[in-house]
Amino acid sequence: MANLLIDVSMTRGQFQHYKEHIDTHDKHENLRVGTKQVADDNGNMVDQPVYEDFYFKQYSMKTVNKAEMVAKVHSSVLYDLNRHYSTKCTSSQTYYWFDGHVPRKYTAFTEGKLLGREEQLGLARENLWSQMRGDFNEMSRVLANL
Repeated sequence: MANLLIDVSMTRGQFQHYKEHIDTHDKHENLRVGTKQVADDNGNMVDQPVYEDFYFKQYSMKTVNKAEMVAKVHSSVLYDLNRHYSTKCTSSQTYYWFDGHVPRKYTAFTEGKLLGREEQLGLARENLWSQMRGDFNEMSRVLANL
């Protein structure tokens, strides 16, 4: 009677939450802000565009969540397998805001999606199982043909 011994070990998982430094960008736009009535060469009143210079700053701060997880699989007797699997999952969100003489079209906004600790670690765990699944399927195929 042959035995199959499989040992799977996974780390608890590491999770990091950090904010990157604030980036600052100087911005300038010359925008049409309206019209005014002026006399043309023939004395007729016509609309003339009015432009205004806007000098302002754009700030951004990126927040990143990162999860790392490691697994080891060792099987012996009927099927020999020694594998080390690792995965990293990140999610990020960037917050933008403005200061100075800011055109109306610019308002603070957020870009991206930041995942929470459990969701981030869950994705890392899924990635590990996905990596291991191929080896387990191959092991199952080989053992079925014994």
